[in-house]
Amino acid sequence: MLKSLAPLWALPWLAWCCAGQAQTVAPPAPPAELRISAAQSQALGIALVPAKAVQNLVVAATGRVQPALGAQSAVAAPFAGAVSRLLVAPGSAVRAGQALAHFNSPDWFEARRAQAEARAQADLAEGTLRRDAALYEEGIIPAARWRAAQARVQETRAALLARTQVLQGSGIQAAAQAQPVLVAPAAGTVIEVNAVAGQRFAAGDTLFRLAQGQQLEVEALLPATAALPRAGDAALMPTHEAAGTVLAVVPALDGSATQRVRIGVTQAGRLQAGQSVPLQLRLAAPSQALPAGQALVQVPARAVFQWRNQPAVFVASGDTVRPVAVRPWSADDDTAVVQGALGAGSRVVATGIAALKGLLQGEP
Repeated sequence: MLKSLAPLWALPWLAWCCAGQAQTVAPPAPPAELRISAAQSQALGIALVPAKAVQNLVVAATGRVQPALGAQSAVAAPFAGAVSRLLVAPGSAVRAGQALAHFNSPDWFEARRAQAEARAQADLAEGTLRRDAALYEEGIIPAARWRAAQARVQETRAALLARTQVLQGSGIQAAAQAQPVLVAPAAGTVIEVNAVAGQRFAAGDTLFRLAQGQQLEVEALLPATAALPRAGDAALMPTHEAAGTVLAVVPALDGSATQRVRIGVTQAGRLQAGQSVPLQLRLAAPSQALPAGQALVQVPARAVFQWRNQPAVFVASGDTVRPVAVRPWSADDDTAVVQGALGAGSRVVATGIAALKGLLQGEP
């Protein structure tokens, strides 16, 4: 009886043995480092470059030059209508009251008609008041009628004033040929023209933008994942011999997860409002905020690769090479600034990376 039962209690032991055998034939985990001989290194085309210490982060971006806040004005259409002729172009210097464009607007003519009607009503009310005042002094009409005439004069004067202010504030003048023109509200330089001859526009549409004075700003957009500057950091625009200082960094409100960087221009160089310019933001390296054992270093941009879903670089030590996870802070076509467990002078693999990744993953 016991002999017949023996195989039954042997089953768990046999299963454990089989499981153990299955574990021994599983493929080994990828190595954490590779041992590369000099001959292999030459055959794989591996080149090593020393990592460089970083004193300042340099973030490349593209910015748009614009007049400083408070030094620009918009010329909007006060009435619906159509532009019949443009009289200025971007870059034109204009004086206050200078004509910017001819236009036709039925609403403007209606506003002038309403002003003329209000003036006629005001003149009529004042004439009535003078007549009623004389009649009241002679005792022919009661005081209530005289006070009503006074109130009517005040009412018509207010209506005339409102109609006049609408036309005066519109920035529209009637030329000698009765062709209305839109005029500049102040002296400055035309930096933007949104109107086209023959184009219709709605009331409130911006037709022109003017810049007053010479003070300029540059606005750049950076992704939220990039290293962000702080107020006071320097900005260089070497292609235009210009420089500036970061004024503020604020989130963009268009849902794009970007940050708007405002830069005050301290050296204008060859900048002009409306230009798009490449710029370099020089950020102070945040060494005091780095974890222990990590540093910011500059490496070739091609040395950074993806390893296990995160950026990494290959670091050589003796005859071994190992991947080191890094966090990119900034990059351009040639170099990248990264944070990781490597320091200045660490030998970083710049070429032959694809071959090393294949060896690390066990590929033949």
